[in-house]
Amino acid sequence: MIRHDNGAAQREEPSTLDIKRSKLCGRRLQRAGFCLFVAMMLCSPHAWGRKHAGKHAQAPPPAAAPVKKSVPNPWLVPPAPRLDLSAGFAYWKPSGSLSNGNKFEPINAGFTFGGAYYFSRHFGINADIGIHPETSNDGAGTYAGGIIYRVPLSHFTPFVHVLGGITDVTGANVPTIGTSSYFYNHAGYGSLAMAGGGLDYETSWKRHGFGIRLFEADYENIQKDFGAYGPTSGGDAKLNVVRLSAGLVAHFGNRTPEPRVNYTCDANPGIVYPGDLIHIVGTLGNPEPNKTPTYAWAVTGGKISGKNNTATIDTTQLASGAYEIRGRVRQGAKPNETAVCRSSFIVRQYPGPTIICSADPERVIAGEVLTIHSGAKEDSPYKIKYSYKTTKGTLTENGDTATIQTSGADVGIVRVTCVATDEAGQSASALAVAAVEPPPVPPAPKTQRLCSLNFTRDPRRPTRVDNEAKACLDDIALSMQHFSSAKLVIVGQSAACEQKGEIAAVQRAANAGDYLVHQQGIDPARIEYRLGQAGMMQVDDYLLPPGANFNQDVPGTLLVDQSQLKPEPRAPLAGSHRKLAARKTLPQK
Repeated sequence: MIRHDNGAAQREEPSTLDIKRSKLCGRRLQRAGFCLFVAMMLCSPHAWGRKHAGKHAQAPPPAAAPVKKSVPNPWLVPPAPRLDLSAGFAYWKPSGSLSNGNKFEPINAGFTFGGAYYFSRHFGINADIGIHPETSNDGAGTYAGGIIYRVPLSHFTPFVHVLGGITDVTGANVPTIGTSSYFYNHAGYGSLAMAGGGLDYETSWKRHGFGIRLFEADYENIQKDFGAYGPTSGGDAKLNVVRLSAGLVAHFGNRTPEPRVNYTCDANPGIVYPGDLIHIVGTLGNPEPNKTPTYAWAVTGGKISGKNNTATIDTTQLASGAYEIRGRVRQGAKPNETAVCRSSFIVRQYPGPTIICSADPERVIAGEVLTIHSGAKEDSPYKIKYSYKTTKGTLTENGDTATIQTSGADVGIVRVTCVATDEAGQSASALAVAAVEPPPVPPAPKTQRLCSLNFTRDPRRPTRVDNEAKACLDDIALSMQHFSSAKLVIVGQSAACEQKGEIAAVQRAANAGDYLVHQQGIDPARIEYRLGQAGMMQVDDYLLPPGANFNQDVPGTLLVDQSQLKPEPRAPLAGSHRKLAARKTLPQK
C-alpha cells in the first residue's frame, strides 16, 4: 500500500494485491449467494405452510353440490401465502459519478434475496438484499426494508414495494493516468431509497409452494460520501440506479384456509313401503388429488350394505316413520380431509285391503243354501284373512267363500257382512244382500206369519214402536215390496192383566202401521188391522197372499175400523209421567 499525506488526513492507495483480494472477495460472495439460493429452493414449504395455515383458518364452508369439471378444484387453486422468500439474478445499472467525474459502471452478474411477511391477503413488510460483486471498477451491496402490496390472482401475483435502508458501495475505481496506482474508494455505508415492483407466476408444484419471479424492476437512489476529494480517493457519490432481476419464489404459510372436502348423499326413493330397497349415492366434493377416499355408512333403521360411495338399505320389517342415513368419507387424518353427509327416508305402511262381496243367487227359497263370494285386494305382501256375519240362517266359512243354510230362517232379507283383515291389522268390509223367499205355496194360499213386535221393553210407553221393533218393520216393508200383491195383517195384542188392554192393543197396531205407511211408503190400502187375544203385549204381523183366508188361517181375531185409528206421534218422553189418554175403539164383528 502506498500512503500519501494530504494535510492532517492520510489516505491509502490500493495496491495491485488489494485489487486482487477485492476481486476474490467478490467471487466468494457470488458463491455464497448461489449456495443460499440452492438451499432455499430445496426446502419444501408444504409442511410448514399447513402447520401455520390452520391457526388462521376460517370456518369450513357448508356442504355444496358436487363440483363440476368446469369448476377448478380448490386443492389446485393457488393460495395467498403468509411468507415469501425469493432469490434471483440481478442486473445493476447506476447512473451518476463521483464529484471528480469518475463514473460507475453497470454490474451484469448480481444476486438478489428477499423476504415478505404478509399481515393480510394484500399488505405486508418486505426485506431486500442486493449483492452486486465488486468488479475492476466498482461494486455494491444493498440492504433495505419497507412495505409491500400484492394482488394474488389465479396464476399471477403482481406486487409493488417501497423500501429504505443502507448500501455498501465501493468505487468508482479507475487507474490513475501516468502511474501504476488506482483511484480507489474503500467500501462504505451510505443511504438507500428504493421503490419498484414485479410479477410472479404461480406454479402447482408442491401444492403451489413455489413460483417464478418473471421480472422485478426497481429504482434505487444511493447517497454516499467518501470524504474529502484527494488524488487517490474521496468524493461524493449520488447515484440513480435501475435494478432488474428475475428468479424463484418459495411460499410458506397460507393466508387462506386449506380446502376442505365436502360430502353429500341422496336416498332414492325417499318414501318407501316395508320391504322396498333404498339406493344411496354419495358425492365427494373438493377431493384432494392423489388420495384414495374411504367410505362408511350407518342408518337408524333397516340393514345397510355398501363400502364405496354407494349403498343399499333393506327396509323389511321396518315400522312406519322417518329414518336417518349418515355417510362419512375420509382422505386423510386431518379434519379438513374428512366429511360427513346426512340424508333421510320415510317408511309408510301399505294401504289397507279393499273387498267386494256378492250373494249367489240373490234369491233363495227358504231351506236352500246361499253362497257368498268375496274378493279382497291389497298392494302389499301381507296375507288376508276373511270373516263373515249374517242376519239369518246358519253360516259356514271357507276362506273367500261362505255358505248360509236358510232352513228355519225367517222369510225376508238376509244381510251378510264380509270382512277382510291383513297381517298389519287393517281391515275392510262389504255387504251382500239376498232375499229368502217362502217355499212354493199350494194352490190354496195360506197366511204367512212374519216377525212380531215386542212392547214389554218400555213400561212407561207400552204402545211406542222402539228401535228393535223398527228393525222388524223394516224387514216387513222389504217383504211387502217383494210380494207386491200380498196384504199385511197387523194384529194388536195385550196382556191379560193390562188395564184398558184392548185400547192399548189397537194403539200398538196403529203405531206399527203408521211407521210402515209414513216411513217405508207402504200403501195403507194393503194393511189390515185386527185385535187379537194372545194375552201378550205384542203385535203379530202376517203376510196375506191373494186368495188366502185369514180368518181360517188365524182364527180368533177381530177386524178394527181403520177410520177410528189415531197413531201416536214418536216424541221423547217428558220429565214427568203422563198418563196414556186413548179413546176406546170398539171392534167390529
